[in-house]
Amino acid sequence: AGIETLAYMMIGIPTETYQEMQDTVDFAVALQPDYAQFSICTPYPKTELYLRLVREGVIPDDYWQRFAENPTPDFRVRFWNPDFSEDALRKIQDNAHQRFYRRPSYMLKELMKVRSWAEFNAKVRMGGRMLLKVRGAGVTEPPEVYINTASG
Repeated sequence: AGIETLAYMMIGIPTETYQEMQDTVDFAVALQPDYAQFSICTPYPKTELYLRLVREGVIPDDYWQRFAENPTPDFRVRFWNPDFSEDALRKIQDNAHQRFYRRPSYMLKELMKVRSWAEFNAKVRMGGRMLLKVRGAGVTEPPEVYINTASG
């Protein structure tokens, strides 16, 4: 008793469709974990995924190697997906978190866990930030950059 659970989900895997990403969110909701994290698939250097995307031209050049040879403070890890822009993936990620955490049943469950006024205040502040966090308009339909026809 008292053990909390976290569902860690990855979205934006190359060849994954918009609908499959939405199904991942539905699956996380159905699991009813205490928390959920939706991360965007990130091809890291020297992994098979990274090397494949470089070979296929999805990643135009080995930017990790350039960074290793000449580190700069403005370096950003990038998301590479042939079917979605980086911005579209971030919007889908934001929407996934909103769909999970903005459910009335989730909010009620969290309120039922409160055992002190300080804890209540902390949850209200955290919830307020979550409700007000908007990186862009919520994504409810496939973004226009969607072209994946791999799954059907």
